[in-house]
Amino acid sequence: ILCIRHGVTEMNEYLARNPYGTRGFVDPGLYDTRLTPGGRQAAAGDLNRKLKEAHKSWPIELAVSSPLSRALHTAELGLERVHIPRMVSPLIA
Repeated sequence: ILCIRHGVTEMNEYLARNPYGTRGFVDPGLYDTRLTPGGRQAAAGDLNRKLKEAHKSWPIELAVSSPLSRALHTAELGLERVHIPRMVSPLIA
């Protein structure tokens, strides 16, 4: 089992500037946040390269993703040109 976390999202950047528990913290209520340009670049670049290399040595049999857009987009970019079955499971959201 290979577990991969989604790329950097808008919420990650918000929380870096406004950490939970700080005085005056306001939760923006963002649930299904999108990847940032940096998150997309990391998924399409480093992650994709590493997954292609790993797939050559230890074939990846199946990719399972959360239905949240950040996870789907990370999987899409990270697995581009890695031809394996993919499925979405709400159990990992």
